[in-house]
Amino acid sequence: MGGTLWGDKAGSSEFATTQLRGSGSYAKKMGGYRKKAHYLVLGADLGVSNRSINVGNLRWPSQNNGNGQYDETKPQELIDDPSFIFMDLSAGALWFSVLSPDANFYFGGAFNHLNRANQSFDRDDQTGDRISIPLYSKFTFHAGGEFMVAQKFGLSPGVVTFFQGPSWQVNVGNSFKFLLGNSRRSSQAFQFGLWARMANRLSDGKLLDAVIASTRFDYEQFTIGFSYDINTSSLNPATNGNGAFEFSMVYKICGPERRGVYCPNF
Repeated sequence: MGGTLWGDKAGSSEFATTQLRGSGSYAKKMGGYRKKAHYLVLGADLGVSNRSINVGNLRWPSQNNGNGQYDETKPQELIDDPSFIFMDLSAGALWFSVLSPDANFYFGGAFNHLNRANQSFDRDDQTGDRISIPLYSKFTFHAGGEFMVAQKFGLSPGVVTFFQGPSWQVNVGNSFKFLLGNSRRSSQAFQFGLWARMANRLSDGKLLDAVIASTRFDYEQFTIGFSYDINTSSLNPATNGNGAFEFSMVYKICGPERRGVYCPNF
């Protein structure tokens, strides 16, 4: 079970989104035992969101004084619903297999915005009904694994793809894992990886959007991670060559071994 509450406000129009979401999942062992088994996980997510815009901060072509200048005394255009609430439903599934203490893999998918909630701020002048602008559904597919190929060295490849309306994105790469303890069962490890993010540009096909460098340190149940996005797209001049930093902290809670349920690493 889980939940999130977040908000975002952008631009002079103060275009804002506030969202409250609740989620849950159920894992079922499909065969095997704790150290070599296959699992199926099903999950669902339900959210309530509010979207709003500050109409008073908007500027319209009708407020042009004829000389290319803004005239605040001229009337603004009307937005019928500057604030509205909508529901959002998502679901997903994951399969992961433990092949041995040194190898596991997973693959899964998710279907977001199942109900395709209306995102329009306007209503039809004749009927008074909200104009229909449905939110595109999003499809996510992902896969990866962890494979120890030497005494203290392993590979963690991964890929995740997103498809939403006319847009798509692919993140693919690999992390190199180095054990720091005295055995292969050590819970201390250091990882570094390289990843590529590709997407489509509606006007002229696909592009390499960014190259991502990542590091990660695992100590028992704790994980600390850091990554940096190196911008390789035409947006690079607008950001003065700056990329994006990401920092993460994870604490893993696993059940007792007597339950016979494997606790996966992602």
